[in-house]
Amino acid sequence: MKRTLGEVSDADDECSAQDVRTSDGKPPRFWEGFNQYGKPSFMSNVVHMSWHIRIASWYTSCIVEGKQGNKKSHSVAKHGSIEAAFAAACETRRNIVDTASSTPSTVLVDLKSETLVVDKCTQNTCKRTNVPVAEFAPDPSCTLDKFERFGAAIAIVSDADATHEERDEAALMIETLRTLQCFHCREIDNRSKSTGEHCLYAACKAVAEEIRADLAKRGCCKCGKRCGRAMQCEHMERLGKLFSLLDYGKWATPELGPDAMRDNYKEATVVPICTFCHLLEPTHEKYRGAESETLLITTYKENHAKMQREYKEQNAMINAGWKAGKCCFYCDRPVKEGEEHAFPWMHSVQKMVTDRAAQGLPRLFKSFGIAVLQCSTICPATFTRIAKPEIEDKCKLGCANCHMIYETLPELAAQAGRLKQFVEEWTERGGVAIK
Repeated sequence: MKRTLGEVSDADDECSAQDVRTSDGKPPRFWEGFNQYGKPSFMSNVVHMSWHIRIASWYTSCIVEGKQGNKKSHSVAKHGSIEAAFAAACETRRNIVDTASSTPSTVLVDLKSETLVVDKCTQNTCKRTNVPVAEFAPDPSCTLDKFERFGAAIAIVSDADATHEERDEAALMIETLRTLQCFHCREIDNRSKSTGEHCLYAACKAVAEEIRADLAKRGCCKCGKRCGRAMQCEHMERLGKLFSLLDYGKWATPELGPDAMRDNYKEATVVPICTFCHLLEPTHEKYRGAESETLLITTYKENHAKMQREYKEQNAMINAGWKAGKCCFYCDRPVKEGEEHAFPWMHSVQKMVTDRAAQGLPRLFKSFGIAVLQCSTICPATFTRIAKPEIEDKCKLGCANCHMIYETLPELAAQAGRLKQFVEEWTERGGVAIK
């Protein structure tokens, strides 16, 4: 019986129609598409089934206790056609129940090496057990504060002079801050997204860097200043905008890709603009939300939404009041009325680390971002109570351009490769030994 691509036949012993779990709840099917590297491939809605291009086979597997079981291959060469191979693969997946781990991963002491380890990595393809705990450190490029806390906790646990109470507290901190996947699995995932001739993600990232380099040579369409890496793209009146041109991850799809990014950047409606001026544009996301006085309150849900919107507006007014009369720490740009949101509070290493070390005091850590608190739904009293001390003890004020140029970008550059160095250092030391 001849059938078109993706259709399911009832003649194949109903292997593709019943008791086979699919991602969309529909009968099993496959279709032409592209894999994560942008190469033409076949896709399927059957869970834990994938197409192997090189050997022209459908691969199936199962998840047992949160780990991937043995894979089985169903090749076109063996079954005669891709449809027959797909039917055989579906038959293998019939009635299989994938089970999550009933025992979550945990930090424990390896009795042989007397070091701190994690019993398993939660990546379902990782077979490692009793993995050194240092491999589960948070990535400083994403969460620097968590990484610093994690490193400090490890140092306390391995310190022979630490008290039992200090070690217990540090062990709890390690369990709280650690990642679920080991460094090895996270590196593999990062490489798959950033390398390879046919990797769309890497290609779009390269185009984003091309755009950044070109923007750095041009002046802002509003203030005329050249602000280097703080330059962004503005779609005038949001015309032709699909995504932010520098948000390359959203362009990394077979339908868009690097060519679509270049074409969009060349459109007449795209102009260069600095980060500061971009935040003041009426088309910015800040101005697209509803105002509290326009919201209806006919139901409890609507009344609750109105109250949350009022909290956000009141928190914004409080934060703007704290910024009034101040200026940027780096360029002395004054805060003008209506421009307060373009001046973020920056967590200062000098205030949190350097100054306190000079006074013989322990360093401070970032507890939360002030902008995140402001946009949350906490009431104004709570916002004032927890945000004000954070600002006074740890923050300085900067304009959006200086924040990007002198804080964000240098910090990202400084953290590159730091996680790998951290893991290698503790590996050379034989792990986190319990004193």
